[in-house]
Amino acid sequence: MSKVDDELTRRLRRAERPVDDDGLFEGLERRRSHRERVRKVQVGLLGFAVLAATAGGFAILREAFDTDKRNVGESPSPGVLSANGEIVFTSVAEGEDGEHLFLISQDGSGRRQITHGDTSDRLPAWSPDGREIVFVRRAESSSRLFVLDIDSGDVRAITPSSMGVYRPSWSPDGELIAFAGVEGDGSDIWLVRPDGSGLRPITDGEFYTADAPRWSVDGSTIAFTANLSDEDGGFREGWDVYLIGRDGSGLRNLTDTPDPERSESPIGWLTDGNLVLAESPGTIHSGPGLPPQTGRWLEVAPSGDVVRTVLEETVNAPDHLQEPRLSPDGRFAVFDSARDGTQEVWFVELASREFTRVTTGGGYGAAWQPVRVDSEPAPTPTPSVSPEPDGRDIGLGFPVCQVSELVAQFDGEGATDTAIVATRLGDDMRCPSNVQQAEAYVGIDIDRDGLVDGSFGPITCEVYYCRAFAAPDLDGDDGKRELLVVEGGGSVVGLGVYALGAEAGSQGSTEVVRIHIGEPDLVQTGFVTGEPARLFIGGDEGWSYRLRCEDHGVNRFLYQQRAFRPVDSTGPATVDETTLVYGHGRLDVFDAREPEQSTSDDPLGPQPAEVCGAPIPAI
Repeated sequence: MSKVDDELTRRLRRAERPVDDDGLFEGLERRRSHRERVRKVQVGLLGFAVLAATAGGFAILREAFDTDKRNVGESPSPGVLSANGEIVFTSVAEGEDGEHLFLISQDGSGRRQITHGDTSDRLPAWSPDGREIVFVRRAESSSRLFVLDIDSGDVRAITPSSMGVYRPSWSPDGELIAFAGVEGDGSDIWLVRPDGSGLRPITDGEFYTADAPRWSVDGSTIAFTANLSDEDGGFREGWDVYLIGRDGSGLRNLTDTPDPERSESPIGWLTDGNLVLAESPGTIHSGPGLPPQTGRWLEVAPSGDVVRTVLEETVNAPDHLQEPRLSPDGRFAVFDSARDGTQEVWFVELASREFTRVTTGGGYGAAWQPVRVDSEPAPTPTPSVSPEPDGRDIGLGFPVCQVSELVAQFDGEGATDTAIVATRLGDDMRCPSNVQQAEAYVGIDIDRDGLVDGSFGPITCEVYYCRAFAAPDLDGDDGKRELLVVEGGGSVVGLGVYALGAEAGSQGSTEVVRIHIGEPDLVQTGFVTGEPARLFIGGDEGWSYRLRCEDHGVNRFLYQQRAFRPVDSTGPATVDETTLVYGHGRLDVFDAREPEQSTSDDPLGPQPAEVCGAPIPAI
């Protein structure tokens, strides 16, 4: 380790936490007049990281709330973010320096890297609409907050390089991001808008270290943990939970614990305004033969009164959970743990206490994507009843969730239409968490009124949810677009092909059909006559796939390329290519190139950014 003082090392090793070799705020060390102060802040924040990880982790291990009491895992009320999307986490990317963000479905499929470069990207937090991620990026000697747009892949910095940042948290209304920041001598709670404007502290040097902001459900109040300075300018043992208004008013100590050997940190807010927090020993002693240390998960009223003890657990157990966060629907908690020997991302279902490992190959610092479920109908002059208590009505006769949309010209009539892919709610009127139980539907909304005019389904999803992907013009002669739908996931994405109308060129039809493979039957290519068409894009350590499109005279050809090189092999890759032609509602195999050997590191080259006139999203 470089430049991490002995006290920091001692505290982290005793807690059996992975050591942050770079430190949290080393970027400020070049400001030499504040060097020693900043290093003390590092110790304080990493000491809190020990507290937050272990004290938060014990809460999951025992049992969910008793059935006669309020349950953190119970369904949120209609109209909130109540569906679970993908999980973002940090891991080491093969062949790249640093640490980067990855997305993965809860079933472990669809793992893909979403940040790149010689940086360290950590501590992600989702925007309330699930479309952006704020995270801490360390590069060279600075740490800054960045925001990543999931759809476009655009990344923007929102804090200056002159300050250190840690633990961002997005407000429920999406307007502000709270974080722990160091500028000058102290660590304070800061706010910034997602566009980088409005940067300001809402605490004013009252604490030695302030950290881990957590927004109340209504967004009016922020809970955070902090410790005070001692008489010698160092930090006092023990952390308390404080509350402060988003405008910086009303600061008060919620827990005010007199015992310096006990510390509290906020976990999250309940809908009734009470706060769930973790109480833990100030220092965790882990190792064989050591006596157990007990922590508690408490429900605390805004007055500071303890409503009840929710859970108790031994916090220095070897398989403790680290950095737990509830899923948006409240039924699961995602966390990282070395319970199988390596640090991986896991989740636990609170009701059944069944543990599931999500990642292999390393993962930590996970957060679950919220997917908005607009369940309450818009106000109308007369009373109305929503047909979907926890979902959206798109005209299928039942409520849906996990809705994705793509605007293009699907009917050939000149105006744009909307393709909609969605998942049917389960019998419990919740978004299915098990892909084996999910039913997805593909629909086209021709008049753009939010209701589909034709649909196809159910279809089977091999990922957490099917979604609209791209709208290529596969035949190139009638102005109609076809629809590619993500049906299988991973580093290789499987795409189903759909169209409006039974045959290409059929105008006025509202029937959504699935395109099948025509003649001839070439099993070796993977395209079998009569089977639903499935195209592939992406790649992993063995297989890689590309799609490209070319016009030759009046004909348009779609090329499915694939390459295979055994994992860890330095030998040549086997490359083949199948040429497809779309017409009359089917994809016919026009040609199949004999397999060839390629010694290139990337035998297929990059995926074209556009295929048959359609932009191809990054995967």
